[in-house]
Amino acid sequence: MKLSPQHRWLSFESGSIDHDARTVTFSFSSQEPYERAFGIEILSHAHGAMIDDRFKRGAVPFLLNHDWERQIGTVLEYGVSGTRAFAKVKLSRSAEGADILADIEDGIRCNISVGYVVHEMQPLDEEGDQTTYLVTRWEPLEISLVSVPADATVGIGRSAERKSNVRSKQGSDSEAVFELAILRGVPGLDAAWLKAFPSGTPEDFLKAIGARARKLDELFENNAIR
Repeated sequence: MKLSPQHRWLSFESGSIDHDARTVTFSFSSQEPYERAFGIEILSHAHGAMIDDRFKRGAVPFLLNHDWERQIGTVLEYGVSGTRAFAKVKLSRSAEGADILADIEDGIRCNISVGYVVHEMQPLDEEGDQTTYLVTRWEPLEISLVSVPADATVGIGRSAERKSNVRSKQGSDSEAVFELAILRGVPGLDAAWLKAFPSGTPEDFLKAIGARARKLDELFENNAIR
């Protein structure tokens, strides 16, 4: 199964901020089960499961909302403890970096997301039509400070698509194309859309994904998230 980069979210723990050093320490991943298009995903935190080559090279940036052009800091240290991975990041001296650090200290910005690539995974169990997979080899690409987290059990948080899982009205169709691109490598996808749409066309499948995204937009627009 070939997948594009994924995301997971977490949130800052208290007592993890050093104002003078401009550093923040937080968990950025956990083994919390997360629902994907292909099934339930669990990230293994066993020894060697997380590929840390990029960390060792100092090549994992700290971004704002997964925007590759908005680097607000860099990862200084990292590690795995139990079922979580942790990072210590240093915020930029820029005006934006200073504002973000102030927001973190005030508890306004507290959600973290990690973007990563899945290299190996194995099925654990099946329940109905849904399979749970254990990701046994995964590689962090970047860590982001985000507005809306998916996994609320970690960090100042945890995450992985380059774009948010909550689509905007303008982006619904393009996000649907992105989602389909992720699914292209999933064995049995053709059978899945044939079952859902007797006509059996990928276009029908795309339209359905777009319609679902627009419905989610309406729900989120009419119901405030607390």
